[in-house]
Amino acid sequence: MKQKNVSSTIIICDLDNVLFEADKFLTSIKNSLRDSIIQYDEHAFTELYAQYRGNITALCCAVAEQFHASLPDIKKIFFEKDVQEFIMEGAADLVRSMQSDSRLIIATTGDKQFQKSKIDRLQQVFPELIDSEIIISQDKKKEIIEVIQNCSGEKKDRVIIIDDRTDVLEDIWESFPEHMKHSVRFIRMKYGKYQYHPLPDCLKPMTTEVTSLHLAKEAIHTILFQKNEPRTEITHPGMVK
Repeated sequence: MKQKNVSSTIIICDLDNVLFEADKFLTSIKNSLRDSIIQYDEHAFTELYAQYRGNITALCCAVAEQFHASLPDIKKIFFEKDVQEFIMEGAADLVRSMQSDSRLIIATTGDKQFQKSKIDRLQQVFPELIDSEIIISQDKKKEIIEVIQNCSGEKKDRVIIIDDRTDVLEDIWESFPEHMKHSVRFIRMKYGKYQYHPLPDCLKPMTTEVTSLHLAKEAIHTILFQKNEPRTEITHPGMVK
């Protein structure tokens, strides 16, 4: 991990459905399970996933038991599946740009063992991630707020948070230190299963909505260098990949 950037800007960027197509990755896992398990049932797996998604090792055990399948084979599907095809178009360019202009932190929520395994695989084909600070947590909001509070004594012109989920952004905003709210800007990535969730009114003054990482890069440039007031900007509907 590289030395922390001393830029006056912190960018905290979500991994799943921003840099990595997590929804499609999960669909691919389901397809592999369907191909490997004779007694596979989609409804039963969905129930197990909802129960154990915070502990993927336990999920693997439950899937193996439910469907009378080989546990090593199930773990291989979850922990060894190729990730390269699920990297979002423009992700490497965006990460390089953010690293050059700011202190970049990649934040992700979920089971630490599974997310670390996924990131380890990603770093083999997405080397820009090697030079990024990474937070893996079950409570991303709490971790982000702690990062911001730890920097509260430093001069920070901007804090930019990029995420696909409006509920996460709203939760962060409501928990953000009051004396720093003037400096925070949000970029909402409209992609994946949360893309049609409406943006809360309280976030509109400081949020730009984008539909691609190229547009996210443009939004960051506007915030950092043109110093314009933030505005909600729903871009054209074309999606990456």
